Amino acid sequence: DELSAADRACIKSASASRAAALLQRAGAADAARLLSTVLFWMDSGEDLACAKLVEFTRAGGAEAAVHALSRFGADHEAVAIAGVCVIDMLCRDAPALRATGIKRKLHDAGAPAAVVGAAREHHSLNSLLASLGAISSLTGSKEDGEDMGEYTRLVVDAGAYTSVLSALERLPNNETVCIEALRAVTNLSDAGPAPPGLLIAAVTALRSHRDSRDVRVKGLFALSRSAGRSRMDSGGGRASY
Repeated sequence: DELSAADRACIKSASASRAAALLQRAGAADAARLLSTVLFWMDSGEDLACAKLVEFTRAGGAEAAVHALSRFGADHEAVAIAGVCVIDMLCRDAPALRATGIKRKLHDAGAPAAVVGAAREHHSLNSLLASLGAISSLTGSKEDGEDMGEYTRLVVDAGAYTSVLSALERLPNNETVCIEALRAVTNLSDAGPAPPGLLIAAVTALRSHRDSRDVRVKGLFALSRSAGRSRMDSGGGRASY
């Protein structure tokens, strides 16, 4: 369903809870506008943006964002990019936001599959960078406590490694893509070693960007983490980093 003219007029000035309500019943074009509005909140300053994201989450906005991405993302790149960026933003390390259980809400709503699906359908630079960022953000971190391993496994099971490999193969000469892909490999490796094909692509990225310190650091760390997981899985004991 498309929003009414009155609803559209409210989008730019909407409260966070109103934006969440509108997003739940928006069509593709309005979903793109609403998701972009959520991203614009970051221009309001850190504290205000965090408060609006908390309000948005408590009003069902996280689930609505995932639903919009799942429903419209494959056919509308604007929805895909904005939706994936909103998911990434909602995973930011802010205590007030984390207290809402945001990452659990996103995973329960199917965010990993929605993000991987967007990466599969859209291959522009902006789309790939957005998807790689969200893949990393959806993985578990120490702040997630006992849920850390589960979150990372859910992202892996959704097909994240395939998305990362595809990004490296499509834009191997883009330094930023390589850095974000290697960061994702590091985060995903907590669920087990990366597939051999992805490790080969990571090594290729290192060779292609041998003059980039950022690529070298991210690449060597990703490879060491994955190799460490491989030793642990084969009974070699816990690796230290």
